[in-house]
Amino acid sequence: MTRAINTTTKNFNLGLFYGLGANILWGVGFLIPKWLSKHSALELTAGRYGVYGAVSLVLLLTVDRRALKLPLFFWRQALLYAVLGNVIYYALLALGVQWAGGSITALIIGGLPITLALYGNYLNREFPFSKLIVPLLLLGLGIVMLHFFGSESKTLELGNQVVWGLVAAFSGLAIWTWFGVSNANFLKKHPEVRPHWASMVGVGTLLCVVVGMGFYVPLVRVPDLNASYIVGSLIAGVLTSSVAVWMWNKASHLLPVSVAAQLIVAETLTGVFCVLALEGKFPNWLEGIGVAVVVVGVLMGLRATRARSESV
Repeated sequence: MTRAINTTTKNFNLGLFYGLGANILWGVGFLIPKWLSKHSALELTAGRYGVYGAVSLVLLLTVDRRALKLPLFFWRQALLYAVLGNVIYYALLALGVQWAGGSITALIIGGLPITLALYGNYLNREFPFSKLIVPLLLLGLGIVMLHFFGSESKTLELGNQVVWGLVAAFSGLAIWTWFGVSNANFLKKHPEVRPHWASMVGVGTLLCVVVGMGFYVPLVRVPDLNASYIVGSLIAGVLTSSVAVWMWNKASHLLPVSVAAQLIVAETLTGVFCVLALEGKFPNWLEGIGVAVVVVGVLMGLRATRARSESV
């Protein structure tokens, strides 16, 4: 009995380590567009997912070779998720960071736990929508506080560019919300692809990058492959994509879903504070309150989604 308890505790602690690690690495993804601000969103996307796709291709040809025998249907689905959940999502995130600011974009994307719960519940009707009213209000209040009182408030007064940046960030939020629910439902229906799915989607992502850059380079320019761009792409492709996905899969296996989902807050906080650190700034007290309000709102929303046994 004691050994079983110790094993459970060890697995839980390992799950927390992997889950926090994955979300911290994802939060670093908000730093790359700010650091490489001279590069376009398409170039940043190509760098990150070109590296991620290359790693996935190596894994597919070595570890996941059985995936090559799967029907074409699964590969089409992997390509769809690669286009929307990876390439287009990250391009929108990069535009949001560059046009509206890193902090506000990180906070908008930080609403994913709530939007995933809303969309998933819309499809499955698992708990009362009324339980999410207060969390959503808190989330909105926190974002407004970041908008008006945050350290990037001057940047947020630039006009049309900021508006388009906010549109990009919210569009990215909407796309990944659809992707998160659709991808989870797809894997539940087709468990035979689970061991190979990450590599398949990664290879689909690489195909998107190759085709996209094939159009981009002749029409616009060849990306400036300077040292910063190469290092940033390697960090984004290896750490915030390949390693982070692997760590999140481990966490999902070791932790209850409700616990793992709450760790997404670490991505939001990491994104906000990484951007501030890059700019050499400290969060003011109103910005700190805004972050705290958002975190409380997200945690309340996640807690509400546990009530699956309650009737609508």
